Amino acid sequence: MKKRWFVLSIILIIIIFTLLPISNLRANPGNLVANGGFDSGSLSSWNTWGDIRMYQDAAGLYSNAGNTAGISQKINTSQKNLIFSCDISPRYSGSSSGVQIAFNIYKNGAQLGQAFGYFNNLTPMQFSHISFKVSDFWSQNTGAPYADFDQIEIVAETYNGCIAFFDNFSLESSGPIGTSLNVTKDSTAKGMGYLTWTIEKSVDKNSFDLSIGTTATAKFTVKVSPVYHETGITVNGNINIANSGNETASVSYVKDRIEYKVGDGPWTELTTENISGPFTISAVANKGVPYSISFAPVEGATEYQNTALVGLENYAQSGGAVGFNEFSYTTGFSVSGGNITSDAYADVTDSLQGDLGEAWVGDPSTYEYTYSKNVGPYNAVGNYKISNIATVTGKDTNTKVTDSVSIKINVTGKGAITVHKELTAPDGKSEPLIPDNHGFKITLQKSTSSGWEDVESRTIKDGGSQVFEVDLGVSYRVIETKDNDYVQIDNPEPVLLEKNGQNIDIFLKNKQKPALIKVYMDVADSSGKSISDNHWFWVKLKGESRTIYQPFIESFHTFFVVWPGTYTVAEFPETGYKFENDKGPLIAVSNGIIKCKVKVISEAILLGPKIVFDSERDGNIDIYIMNSDGSEQTRITNNEAWDRLPSFSPDGTKIAFTSERDGNSEIYIMNTDGSAQTRLTNNTTMDGNPSFAPYGNKIAFMSDRDGNYEIYIMNSDGSKQTRLTNNTVRDDYPSF
Repeated sequence: MKKRWFVLSIILIIIIFTLLPISNLRANPGNLVANGGFDSGSLSSWNTWGDIRMYQDAAGLYSNAGNTAGISQKINTSQKNLIFSCDISPRYSGSSSGVQIAFNIYKNGAQLGQAFGYFNNLTPMQFSHISFKVSDFWSQNTGAPYADFDQIEIVAETYNGCIAFFDNFSLESSGPIGTSLNVTKDSTAKGMGYLTWTIEKSVDKNSFDLSIGTTATAKFTVKVSPVYHETGITVNGNINIANSGNETASVSYVKDRIEYKVGDGPWTELTTENISGPFTISAVANKGVPYSISFAPVEGATEYQNTALVGLENYAQSGGAVGFNEFSYTTGFSVSGGNITSDAYADVTDSLQGDLGEAWVGDPSTYEYTYSKNVGPYNAVGNYKISNIATVTGKDTNTKVTDSVSIKINVTGKGAITVHKELTAPDGKSEPLIPDNHGFKITLQKSTSSGWEDVESRTIKDGGSQVFEVDLGVSYRVIETKDNDYVQIDNPEPVLLEKNGQNIDIFLKNKQKPALIKVYMDVADSSGKSISDNHWFWVKLKGESRTIYQPFIESFHTFFVVWPGTYTVAEFPETGYKFENDKGPLIAVSNGIIKCKVKVISEAILLGPKIVFDSERDGNIDIYIMNSDGSEQTRITNNEAWDRLPSFSPDGTKIAFTSERDGNSEIYIMNTDGSAQTRLTNNTTMDGNPSFAPYGNKIAFMSDRDGNYEIYIMNSDGSKQTRLTNNTVRDDYPSF
C-alpha cells in the first residue's frame, strides 16, 4: 500500500511540474554585460532540447532523466572579463553522470571555438551554487586564451541520465582581466671578416722647371691604414619581458628585427626573425628570452639597430576591453672587429727614404710618414724624371701593397733667336722702286709633345729685326703668321739651342719685288658727263692669285701693292654700276707702278628715286614700288600670305622684306622688279624688319629666336647671322 502511494506521489509531482506555466521561469541576470543577457520572464529567449521541466519550489529549470537535455542562449558581447554563476540541484549525480556547462564563441557569425566542463558528484536534492571566470574556465579546458569574439553562447545540459534543476543564471563583468608588459633588451655585435692594408704616396709638387745647376726641394708623404673587410655580423643578447599585471600574460610571439641606415637616410629593415613563443608568463613575473641573429653587412651602412617585438594576446586596453598589443624595444649596436688571425702588424718602406717604420692595428687608425728630398742639380738641359715606390708588407703573410709617385723635371737654359728682314731682290742687287710699307707678322713656335705650339707673334718691318729669348733644349721655328708669298725664311728646319747665351740669326728675304697699281675713279652718267655721287664704292682688283677689296669715295684714288701678274678692276659687290678702266687688263711687273682710271657709270642715279612700300589694296598685304611722284605703282609680290616691311639696298638694286609665305615670318630678298625672291632666314620663330647697311653688304633685323626680341645682323646673302643685343626686355625695329 505504501509503495503504491509513493508511485502515485511521483506521478503527481511530474504532472504538477508539467502543468506549471512557463512564465514562472526565473533567471537572475545579475550584473549583465552590455547588449546581452537573459530573459527573466520566460523560456522564449532560450533554446531548449530534451524534456525540460521547472523546479516547483524554486521555479527553476528542470532537466529530466532522458539521455541529454539542456538549455542555451547567445549573448552579444566582445568582453572577455566575464563571471558565470548558477544554482544546480541534481536528483541523481554520480561519477559518470552529471551536468555539463559549455561556452561557444563567435566572430561575425562564425564559431571560433568551444570550451566545456563537467560538474558531477554534486549533492543530490540540494542546490549547489557554482561561479567562475569564463577566461579561467576557457584556459583550463582548452589550454589557451580565447580569441576576440563578438558573441558568446552559454550551454547547460545533463548527460548520462542525470536529473537536475537549474536556477539563478548570471553572467557578469568582472572588470579587466588583461595585463601589460615591460620589454627591454641588450645587444652585442661581433663582426666576421679579414684584414688588409692600404698605402698612399703623394708629393707636394710633381713637376719642376729648373735651370742648369739649380736645385729644388720636394716633400713626400706616405699614409698607411688597416682595412677590415666584414663578411658577416652576428648580434646576440637577451630580451627581458616583465608581466606588470595581476593576470597571466599570454605571449603569442617574440621576434627581433635588424635595421640599418646610410648617412642621414631613413632606417631600412634588413631582416626580422622569430625567436620564441607562444608561452605564458605568470602575474608579476619575468621571463628572459636569449637571441642570436647573423646577417651579411650592407655596403655603405653607417648605423645598425635591432628591435625586440613581443605580441601579447590579453592586453588590458582602455575602457575595460582586452585585446592584442605588440610591445617593442629598440637598441643600437656597433660592430666590433672579428678575430684577426694575421697581418695585424706591417712594415713600411720607401725606395727613396728606405725603412719608414712599423704599423699595427689600433691607434692611430692611419699612420703618416713625411720626408723631403732635393731635386737637382743637373748639368745639361733636358727632361728628367724621379720615380719612387712606397710599400707596406704584412708581417705574417708577407702580402705587399705599393703606391708610387713621379716627379718631372724640365731643365732649361736661355738663348736668343734674332729674326732679320732683308729687302733685296732675288738677285741680291736691285732695290725697290717704291717704299715697302708692309709690316709682316711672324710667329715663333716651339715643339711640344702634342705638336708645334705658338710662343709669340710680332711684326717685322723694313731693315728691322726682332729678338726672341728662348729656352735651351727646345726646338723652335719661325713661320709667317699669314702666307703672303712675300718673304722666305732661310732656316726651314727647326732650331735647337743647347748652350747658355747661344744666339741664332734667321733672315727673311723678299722672294720678288712688289708692284704698285694706282686706281683713280671718275663717276659719270651714261653720256660720259661727270656727276656727283655720294655713294661709297668698293673696287675689286682681281688677279691671278687673289682678290683685293679697297673702298674709295668719288674722285679719290686708291693703290694696291701686288705681286707681278695680270689684274682687272671691277666693282664690289656687283651693284649694277658699270666699271670701265682705260687700260683693260693690268700687267704688273716687279718694281713697277701702274696707273689706271676707272669710269663708273651710275645707272642707279639715272633711274631716279623709287619708293617701295606694302599695301593691302588687293585683299592681301604685298610689296609695291612706285616713282617718287607716285606714278607707276606696281605690285612686285603676290602671295596668299603677308609680304611687308620692305627696305631698299643702298644701290637701289635689291629689296629686303618680311614674308610669312612659308608659314612663319622670315626675311627675303629680291630684285626691284620682284624677280629672284629668295629666303635669307629660316627659323620656327619670328624674323622681320630688315634694314640694309650703308654699303649694302649687311642687313640688320629683329628676331625672337632666342626667346626674346633682339637685334641681329647678317650678310646680304643670309650668311653669318649674329645676335647684337642681349636683354630681358624687347629690342626691335633696327635701322642704319
